[in-house]
Amino acid sequence: MGYIFASPVAPVECRITARNDPYLGDSPKDLAIQWCSDGIHWHMTDAFTGLTWSSGGTKAFSLSP
Repeated sequence: MGYIFASPVAPVECRITARNDPYLGDSPKDLAIQWCSDGIHWHMTDAFTGLTWSSGGTKAFSLSP
């Protein structure tokens, strides 16, 4: 998933809500946050591993500057 902002931003948090249906097991167990300023070269800013989810639960991830 990606998003193009109208002007530069510095996100400090990412929130993800787990599925609330029989496919909860499809929710991510590992997650990588990347950024790109030119549409070509991507850079890893944060990674989260071993995630567990409850149905419909939301997790907030603090992001590195």
